[in-house]
Amino acid sequence: MDRAGACGWGVDLRTNTDGDMRMPLASAGPILGDGEVGAFVEADGTRTPWTIENGTPRHYTDRWGSGEPPARPRPPVAVLTGLRTASAGEAVAIAFRGRPDTRTFGEPTFGVPTANTPSPPCPTAPWSS
Repeated sequence: MDRAGACGWGVDLRTNTDGDMRMPLASAGPILGDGEVGAFVEADGTRTPWTIENGTPRHYTDRWGSGEPPARPRPPVAVLTGLRTASAGEAVAIAFRGRPDTRTFGEPTFGVPTANTPSPPCPTAPWSS
């Protein structure tokens, strides 16, 4: 499609429900462009950025190599989300937030971002026993 002269890209995340976010980020990496595209933020404020280098998530460049850049640098992108977009799909949607020439269409996502960790209820909370 890229070599055929595509003028933009559609990223359909409507049924991307879970899994390791780095695989879909690697697929989208050449379109996203290099740089920080998101981050994990711990309760204590510690940030672990998600970075794309040469079109591939940074931690995987040695194993996967560089992503092939699109024929048209920084093409326009339409990101489609839906009620089944969850976890890894939501991470990819986040990665496209703030990217120039990118718009999001569809329904809200499921609301379970990736790398979440359950914690016990606060002992002083009125709903805890």
